[in-house]
Order: sequence, then C-alpha cells, then structure tokens
Amino acid sequence: MKARRGLAALLLCAAFFARPVSAAASSSPDAALVSMQAEIVQKKAEISRLFDRLHAVGGSCAEGRDLGALKKEHSDLQALIERKLTEFGNLCKDYNSGSDALMESRLLVLAAGKDSSGVAKELAEHSSRDAFAEEVKNVKRAYRTRFDVEVFEFETCARDFAKRHRRTFALEALSVCAALAILAALYFGVRRRKLGPAPAAGSIVGGNYRILREAARRDWGVVFEAEDVALRRGTMVEMVSEKLTGERRALARFLGAARRASALKHGNLLETYAMFEEGGRLYLVCESCAGRPLEELLADGSTLSLAPAKLLLKQAAGALDYVHSRGLLYGVLSPAMILVTPEGSVKLMDIAVAHGMRLAGKRASGAESGSASAYWAPELARGEARVESDLFSLGAVARRLLGAPLALEGVFRRALHEDPRRRYHSGAEFMAALEAIRP
Repeated sequence: MKARRGLAALLLCAAFFARPVSAAASSSPDAALVSMQAEIVQKKAEISRLFDRLHAVGGSCAEGRDLGALKKEHSDLQALIERKLTEFGNLCKDYNSGSDALMESRLLVLAAGKDSSGVAKELAEHSSRDAFAEEVKNVKRAYRTRFDVEVFEFETCARDFAKRHRRTFALEALSVCAALAILAALYFGVRRRKLGPAPAAGSIVGGNYRILREAARRDWGVVFEAEDVALRRGTMVEMVSEKLTGERRALARFLGAARRASALKHGNLLETYAMFEEGGRLYLVCESCAGRPLEELLADGSTLSLAPAKLLLKQAAGALDYVHSRGLLYGVLSPAMILVTPEGSVKLMDIAVAHGMRLAGKRASGAESGSASAYWAPELARGEARVESDLFSLGAVARRLLGAPLALEGVFRRALHEDPRRRYHSGAEFMAALEAIRP
C-alpha cells in the first residue's frame, strides 16, 4: 500500500510539471494529499467512536452485567480497533511519503527553472504538511496509550467482578452466623499483621539503609532521609502506612502494582530504587533529589507568568505521557507530588505509591477532604480511572500555577470538563493547546 501510494504521488508530481502552464493552473497537484488528509480526519473520528464504545462496554462490566457477553463484545472491539489503528498508521505513512515525494519533485523543477520564490513557497507548504503529520503522529500515540489502558482496566474489572461473584456465591451457602465467624477469624487472625516499631534515627532498615531523620509526614506514610550504606549515597526511605497495607490481600495487591510502577525510568520521575518488607511494614527506597514540592512554592497563593509555567508543565506532561505509554496511571496528581529542583527541573513523586494505592482500592484521606480534592477527576469518585483522569489533574495544576486568565479560559474548560471523553487525551495535546496561547 505504502509503495503504491508513494509511486502514485511521484507520478502525479511528474505529470503535473510536464504539462503546459495553462493545464497546471487548472488543477491542484495537492489533490491526492488533500484527499488523504480528509481520509485521516475521517479515520480519527471513526476510531474515536470505537473507543467510546469500548469504554461503554468497560462501564457495563463495572455495573455487573453479563460478563461472558461483555468479554466477547470487548474482544471483538479490541480486534476491530487494532485493525483500524493499523490502517490509520499505514495511511499516515503514505501521507508522509506522498508529501516528501511531492516536495522533491517540485523542488527539482523549480531549481531547474531557478525559481527561488517558488522554492520558498514549496518549503513553506511542505512545513505546513509536516505540522499536520506531526499532529497525526501525536494522535496515533495517544490512541495506542488509550487502547492499552482501556484493555488493562477492563481485564482488571473482569477479574474483580469474577472474584466478587464467587465470594457472594460462597457466602450465600453459609448461615449468617457462620459467615460472620469466618470473616472475623480472617480479619483478626490471618489478614492482620503484627507491626514492628517505626525506625529511629541511626537505625538500619532493609539491612543497608541508615535512617538519618524524619523528613515529612504524608497521608500515605512517613518519609525519612537516609543513607545507602553500601553505595554511600543519599536516599529517601518511605514507610507506607499500615492503613494501606495492614491486610495481607491489600499488601499483595499494593506490592504488585508498586513493583510495576517502580520499574519506570524517566528524567522527570523520581526513581524508586528498592522495595522491602520488614517488621510487618512496607518500605520504598527512592532517589534523593534537592528541591521543594510545588505546593510549598505556591503556599502564599502566588502564581507564575505563562512562560515559566509552561516550562514546568511541559516536563510534567511529558512524564505523564511516559507513564501512560507503559499502561499505568497516577489516578491523581497534585502540587504536593511535583518536586521542583533549584535548576527548574520537575520530578513527579510517588508514582509507585499512587499506582499501588489505586489498584489496592485505597484512597488517601487528604485527597478526599483536603486541598488535593481539587485535583481529583469526577469519575474517580465512581471508581473509574483513565488517562483523562490524570489529564484533569494536570489541568487543575496548571490553573493553580497560572490563576484564571481570560486567554486560558478555553484551555481550562476542556482540560477540566466533567466528561473525560471531551478532555485532552495526552499531555502533548494539552501542551500544544497551551503553547498556542501567547503572552
């Protein structure tokens, strides 16, 4: 397909420039590319509708409808979307090839005629076509991320539904008194763990990390400054609260999710070095980085001008897109989770904790009743989390950074829309809208 369309574009350009001037003036050599642009836009709309159907099927799973039929419908939609994404990708490649071929053919003819003004015009037109191709590339990347997240969320929901169904069936087979006795025994005798004391300054945890001092207390646990004895470097040791991991099942789910998140490596993510359990408590060992949380920098109610705010937000948006490309979600991102270094670099913190809490079915109290509630997307209250939930948080952080200038009203209206389908679908898309605003 790609070869045929590339060859067709070359033949079209050669035929165009071989005709008399009067004939060339009567038709456009861009006709094939314009047609392909229209087809790309049509494909985008078609794929978006398929994603809406896929998300609706996932919502039906959460409501407890016929799981067998939903699995089949979801599988069929997955296969259809995969095929459409492949067609969309091939069409984009053909468009790029045709655009390059058209430019090369025109430049050869214009150079032979020493038409410098024509060369400049063709380069400008090719730059416009390149901008369209780059926009389509970002859309294609966002579609792939959304597809992976939708499939992951549906599979998780289906497993949870099956577990709930089996548990309900088992409980109905027991008398009320017997069920209460078994649940009580599980809760108090098996699932609860004995917790050792919190580490004191100077003590060694994990066999290698010397606690120096307590650095911060958060809703999900305590953060200590520490030293990696073996490597002789500073680290941060985070002791996760027993409220999140006090039950064996919750601990297992939290650990599985946190391990996936700790494998992420990105320049704007605070790296997780290690994870271990000791004395019934869960510890995370993280990169030590000089800086202050954005929440502290804005504590006096101040805001930033557009240019420096864009620099911070661009880094955060890039980190979020990377997280989403790996099939993970933050669930919520607040200024307290954004570290700003003295050099102006951004580090998103606590991805392992945030992802672990979300999949363990936990929610920090500060996020429910404190200032962080402003950064929670509405669908999170219904137990739904998706890429657009993180983009809602990013939009709320941007509004806190910039205030509410009239020039940004349209950007914020879309970023914070109640319907996640009408929000931005990637950090790159959000930043493109923000970059279009001039001071």
